[in-house]
Amino acid sequence: MAQTETAQATNFFLDGNFAPVSDERDAQDMPVLGEIPKDLAGHFLRVGPNPAHIFNEAAYHTFDGDGMIHAMTFNEGSAHYRNRFVQTEGYKLEQAHGGWLYKGMNSMMDPTPSELPSGAPKNKNLANTAFAYHNKTLYALHEPSQPTIIDLPELATQGATNFDGKLKHPFTAHPKVDHSSGEMMTFGYAFQAPFVTYSVISASGELVHSTPITISKPVFMHDFAVTEKYSLFLDFPITLDIERAIAGGPALGFEPEHGS
Repeated sequence: MAQTETAQATNFFLDGNFAPVSDERDAQDMPVLGEIPKDLAGHFLRVGPNPAHIFNEAAYHTFDGDGMIHAMTFNEGSAHYRNRFVQTEGYKLEQAHGGWLYKGMNSMMDPTPSELPSGAPKNKNLANTAFAYHNKTLYALHEPSQPTIIDLPELATQGATNFDGKLKHPFTAHPKVDHSSGEMMTFGYAFQAPFVTYSVISASGELVHSTPITISKPVFMHDFAVTEKYSLFLDFPITLDIERAIAGGPALGFEPEHGS
C-alpha cells in the first residue's frame, strides 16, 4: 500500500475534493443500486494529479501531482473498483527516499538543495493528465514527458516509451486518433527550438513521421485540432520564458503583445 504525506489545507489544490488520496485499494463486487446491464463490459478510467510528497504546500500547483488512476471495471452485471499510483521513475525515487526530490513548477527557482540521486531524471514524468488508447495500448500522458504504458486490468505501470527511440520531443496529453486510418497524431512543445514538433504514429504503433514547426517563441500549447486534411496548432500569447523565471517571475506568463 502506498502512503502519501499528510497535507494541511493551506492550498486550494490540497483541500476538499482536491485533497490527496493516500491509499491504493481494491473493492470487489461493489453494491449496485438497480441493475448493471450484463452486456456492459470494460473499464471506466480516470487519471489525475495526486501528490505523494510535497516540497512546499503553499506553492504547490495541481500540475505537480503524481498520476493516480481510478478504474471501474464492469463485467456480467458486477462492478469492481481499483486505484493505483502511476509508478513513474520519479515517483519511485521519491517513495524510496521517503520525501520530496522534485520541487514543482512554482518552486523551480527555490534555492533549497534537493537530494536527487546522480543519474536521476532532472524533470519528473507525472503521467497525470489524460489517457490515450491506441493499438490496444493504454498510455497515461503528461505533456512535458514521454507516454507511460499502463497494463489493464491490473493498472500496472510498464514504463515510459520513446517508440523505439524515434520520439524526440515531449508528447501532448491530447493526441488525436484518426478512426479511418488508425493513425494517432501528436505533438510536443519545448523551451528550445524547434518550439513545436508534430509526429504521426501508425495504426500498428510505430512512429512514422516527425516534422518541426517554426514559431517565433515558445508558448504553452496544450492542445491542437485535426481535420480531414489539416492539423491545426494554436500560437497564443501564453508564453514560456526561462529568463523570466530566473528573474523571479513566472515561467508561464501572458504576453498580450505576442498576439494569436
